[in-house]
Amino acid sequence: MRPFSFAIIYYLKMQLYWIKLPCVTAQYFKSGEKHFHLDYTIYKNQNDNYFLAVGKEHSSKEQKKWEESDPKDLLEWLKNPMNLDVKEVEQYKRVIKYLKRWRDFKFPEIERKKVYSIGIAVMVGQSFSKSISYDGDVSDIDCLIKTIDKMLSTYFTLIASDSQGNPQYKIKVDLPRQPYRDIFTKHGKTVGTIIHKRLDDLKNKLEVVVAKSSLKEQCEILANDVFGSDFPITENDNKKFKEPGYVSSPQGA
Repeated sequence: MRPFSFAIIYYLKMQLYWIKLPCVTAQYFKSGEKHFHLDYTIYKNQNDNYFLAVGKEHSSKEQKKWEESDPKDLLEWLKNPMNLDVKEVEQYKRVIKYLKRWRDFKFPEIERKKVYSIGIAVMVGQSFSKSISYDGDVSDIDCLIKTIDKMLSTYFTLIASDSQGNPQYKIKVDLPRQPYRDIFTKHGKTVGTIIHKRLDDLKNKLEVVVAKSSLKEQCEILANDVFGSDFPITENDNKKFKEPGYVSSPQGA
């Protein structure tokens, strides 16, 4: 199977940065257009223990601190959170990429900044539900549906209803390693409802994709409603999935 991949961006120039409590975000541009950003964290090493710098330039003294952290252990956990085999790790990493691409496509910038990449990675790492059959067939879309379903039932708490009776949610995702902080501690109540609704919409849309018998129709839905126009749409609709949502080499997805 050839997993969906995105073009490598060359000749990038950093033109903008801003400081958040646990990191500095650097925005990279190409030809005046935003392409991606990197979050830089600042640590100090004291007696072989790492401490993360938390706070902004004008934060109060209570908000400025060195927080004990274990970045190396967190990185190792993120590489393989469930003792997965090689093929399972590959699917786990693809699911993270799918959700990040979906996030970038479906959330406007002001909301996207609060749907943290580390939050997506940790939720997938703890909720990953593989979909690899005994004979090696891989279904990323089935894996996505099951993983999203588990995320929805794990990280969101119903806290109220709005004036129209629509449920309101808080999101809470703790780091699996020191400092064990809630990744969404600052915005959990403001973005919880938005993330929950769009994840639920995504799951429903993927289920529609699975129900389609036409590969071209499946790709068109994924391009128009999930990943954006750069998702490839096949011109040859003769090839069919062995089962809805399953892809065998060399069809690609």
